[in-house]
Amino acid sequence: MTAVAGRLLERANRSETFSASQLSNREVLFESLPGPLFVLDAQAKVTFWNRRFHALMGLSPEDIQGQPAEFVLAEADHARVRAVIGACLATGKPQTVEARMVMPDGAAVSYLWSGAPVFDGNGGISGIVGFGLDHSQEERARDLLRNHLRKIESVLTQTVLAIGVAMEARDAYTAGHQQKVAQLAEAIAVRLGIDGERLKGLNLAAQVHDIGKLGVPADLLTMPRRLTEPEMAVVRGHVDWGYRILRDIDFPWPVATMVHQHHERLDGSGYPLGIKGDEILLESRVLAVADVVEAITSHRPYRAALDLDVALEELERGSGTIYDGAVVSACREVIDGGFAFDSPKSLSR
Repeated sequence: MTAVAGRLLERANRSETFSASQLSNREVLFESLPGPLFVLDAQAKVTFWNRRFHALMGLSPEDIQGQPAEFVLAEADHARVRAVIGACLATGKPQTVEARMVMPDGAAVSYLWSGAPVFDGNGGISGIVGFGLDHSQEERARDLLRNHLRKIESVLTQTVLAIGVAMEARDAYTAGHQQKVAQLAEAIAVRLGIDGERLKGLNLAAQVHDIGKLGVPADLLTMPRRLTEPEMAVVRGHVDWGYRILRDIDFPWPVATMVHQHHERLDGSGYPLGIKGDEILLESRVLAVADVVEAITSHRPYRAALDLDVALEELERGSGTIYDGAVVSACREVIDGGFAFDSPKSLSR
């Protein structure tokens, strides 16, 4: 942008106005700017334009003179632009609006338009001087950045999920457990009204909620008997291990905290922190319920799988004390609605 254009833009951004004397050399100013410029009269009709405007549109002077300000803009943007022009004429204050300019080939290019009132010798508003800056390059840059961030997020997520799969490979009895918990947790969360990015974060946390078992000796995970209390203390340490593995990864969701809290209980009887009630993330409360259902209804080294009714009875006994009552109710509704675990999917899905 030229120095003159920069000064003109600075004036508009500082909400300064233009007098007729300041526009006495408007042709020089207008032609120095890199974008389309125009002058509107008090009826918002085009009375003057620069060469850049003409070059972009390929219109003759007869095609431009006296046209309404929005005549080169996308029809869907007309009402918004007219409102901004009206505000500029009514208040005497500069205005800015984003609107698409329709090129001769039909392409609609996003421009950021700025307009400032022109005052006559008596202080009345005689029109508007407006200019546009191509906004499409900035939009394309934002799109590229968003796509790049999505790719980074995808690679990061797939890497973490791969670690989770590696953990499950150490324990044939819990293989697929995390994915099944994710299925039920997501169904419960949807019933509770959790959606969008928050649901996405919960799903990822569910798929790696036992990742900390990488820090637990494999023979404890496959022991064909109930564990002793010292052995259970070691297994309980998996939530701390999971937190350590995940805490320094810059996820857009509190995945590490969800994993850390998924064995906490509403009454403070859980581990590792013994926190209570709303101190526990809702996502972690959902994980707790889904985890219990899947664990009870699956085979374990020390017992066969139990019926779903047994899992629901456990939830009902602890509803409102151990487990979040709303989450338990949502879980029952999901199951009564016909929920069934799908077979675990491969990482490449």
